Amino acid sequence: MYAPSSLVTGMLRQFVPTFVLLQLALHLFPCSGNLGIREDEHGVYAEVQVVALPFERNFEHLKEPPSRFWIEVGANSYNNVQDYADFGEGDFLISFEPLLDKYAYLLNRYRTEVEGQRRGLGFQHERGLAFPFAVGCSGVATLTVTDHDMCSSLLSMRGEEFPDGFDDKYGLPSFKQRCATGLETRRVPCVSLEHVIGSWLGGREKLR
Repeated sequence: MYAPSSLVTGMLRQFVPTFVLLQLALHLFPCSGNLGIREDEHGVYAEVQVVALPFERNFEHLKEPPSRFWIEVGANSYNNVQDYADFGEGDFLISFEPLLDKYAYLLNRYRTEVEGQRRGLGFQHERGLAFPFAVGCSGVATLTVTDHDMCSSLLSMRGEEFPDGFDDKYGLPSFKQRCATGLETRRVPCVSLEHVIGSWLGGREKLR
């Protein structure tokens, strides 16, 4: 027979330093499965839930199920689909953005009526979800991040091999250094469009 965890921890807290108590708690009351956190020589990784399944649960708050779906790959933080004039009633948006600060920006765009009120998991808009994923593969991929991070890519950067003289063409000063040269790499989750359309959306045809 096991004593209630609150009773045991309450007794121990009087005599045992906090960091020791934490170690004891992990042994006395182990979590089911792993903690969803791991480390390697490159970084710290966390397993977190980003949306609800079955996927239809994300439409439950709408008066009618969506009749058209938009898929936005590499959303970043400007010129987002949710701002398009023809995005509206009957539509639903699924955006992918593996850069965590830009993903956080998308989530923060969804404002509630009262500050601090609960928001639906993964929502960037009443009619839209955001995922911190890259697209075009499966499992985990390496993302090369550039200074002007809209240019970040799963592909290798050309760097010094990139020709000069593109600044005027693309309207970005120092294009070669800021957009064609990688500064760091990050490990990101990656999903295929086949899985998104076939599994999450059940093969729906009305996509943009």
